[in-house]
Amino acid sequence: FKFSVRDLQLKGSVLQAKCRRAGQTEYIRSELDLDAHIGVIDGKLVWGREGFFSACKNVRIEEGFILSADCKTNAGDYVQSSLDLSRYL
Repeated sequence: FKFSVRDLQLKGSVLQAKCRRAGQTEYIRSELDLDAHIGVIDGKLVWGREGFFSACKNVRIEEGFILSADCKTNAGDYVQSSLDLSRYL
């Protein structure tokens, strides 16, 4: 993942990047709505769910491939949570 992607940006819940296919040199602009793949369980970002964007604030990309946000717990508090996108994409 890290070696085939550049110019990673987050626009709302949509991850935008320039991606290179294996064996090719040209980068193609791609988008993926992370809200369809990431959810929140008691303040924790979880892959394989959906709807994280409405339960989190201060959503951002850190260190290139880490999705970080302050997400709502079952008690209604916000806690910091992170998810390494390179494990799933």
